[in-house]
Amino acid sequence: SAFRAAPVRRYLTFFRRYLSENHRRGTMSYTGTWRPHKVDMDGMLKYYKALEAPAAVIEAVSSGLVDKIYSKTEDKGDKLVTTLYNLPNGDRTMTVKIGEEYEDTNPLGKAKVMVVRDGNKLTSTETYENGKISTTTREVNGDEMTITVTTGDVTAVNIWKRD
Repeated sequence: SAFRAAPVRRYLTFFRRYLSENHRRGTMSYTGTWRPHKVDMDGMLKYYKALEAPAAVIEAVSSGLVDKIYSKTEDKGDKLVTTLYNLPNGDRTMTVKIGEEYEDTNPLGKAKVMVVRDGNKLTSTETYENGKISTTTREVNGDEMTITVTTGDVTAVNIWKRD
């Protein structure tokens, strides 16, 4: 009947728009406000220790800071603009161009960073001045992002949710 066809048509229109906006080139959008949902605190502490992070960073992680940080990201396809909130030294905004190496200075020191996108995954590799290498993979599925951080043989997996 015509009555039943209208909701189906609306759903199909919405679904097509969703696919064209969010699955172009097999990618999901990172745009939104993201907050920690499940944090592997023990794994994060081991991760920062393995990177030889300064004592202030280790203390911040030990005190549960990782649970309080949240981010807002604008995904513009070839670049991401992300602001991290509730950091010990204040909020921080970063603009990252996908596929281009850049230099970053963060609480762990100076690093050369490369971010690549593969479908719904973003992988960043950070090479620090002390020779330590860290890899962070962010994978979005709907309103959930799995963040896996690795350095050497230490890995921690965290789940963040989009507001």
